[in-house]
Amino acid sequence: LERLIEAEEQFVDEETNVEEMAIKTVMVELLRETMALLSADEIEMINALFYQGFSEREYARKVGIPQKTINDRKMRILHKLKKLLENQK
Repeated sequence: LERLIEAEEQFVDEETNVEEMAIKTVMVELLRETMALLSADEIEMINALFYQGFSEREYARKVGIPQKTINDRKMRILHKLKKLLENQK
């Protein structure tokens, strides 16, 4: 401990709010658990659109479905996720 103090090492970044980090961690875990309740196709679409950076148009071309259908499905999935998350609280 003395060596760390002498080296002016800090244990916690002053800008890091531990409470915010804990809340974010819990919310991410809750989202993961909730996403596991979706179908494989729904998970694939959410991953492509929100995590892999595909636009709706790009994803529509990739899977051979009209962009409007992708948008409708995305909105339905997001509504489903919202309801599932509300029920888990």
